[in-house]
Amino acid sequence: MKTVRTIELHSGSREERLPDFTPDFPYIASRCELSRSARPFVSWHWHPAAELFFIRDGSLEYHTPGGNMRFPEGSGGLVNCNVLHMTLLSGKAQRCVQYLHIFEPSFLAGEHDSRIARRYIMPLTASGTEIIPFFPDVEAHRELLHILQKSKQIY
Repeated sequence: MKTVRTIELHSGSREERLPDFTPDFPYIASRCELSRSARPFVSWHWHPAAELFFIRDGSLEYHTPGGNMRFPEGSGGLVNCNVLHMTLLSGKAQRCVQYLHIFEPSFLAGEHDSRIARRYIMPLTASGTEIIPFFPDVEAHRELLHILQKSKQIY
């Protein structure tokens, strides 16, 4: 899991450059240390891939055109494909560590028109949903958050 403290954008665009993201393996995992960055935020950007995240330490705000949401330590979420978003350290966080998994839907679905794509992936990516939060006080979210918490070891 690569440690990152900033992002790069494609020239003249708000699209994030995703180093090591290749068509034959459209997935990257990283450990983001925004609190060790020169700025306490990641500027507005987007990527065609989905972003699954877990807040290991600290607190972070995700902003999208539809609003903003605070994610305290132990929570996480999913930013949908092609969604413009930014992140900002929340409150007086002295430290913020976040695990990120960025992947193309095809990484999970296989072929574009597979049964998995039609039944599970396309309804989400085409829904217009910007971000789906996962909080530890919601019983249905706990198992996923536990897996995300362990993702550094799994990776």
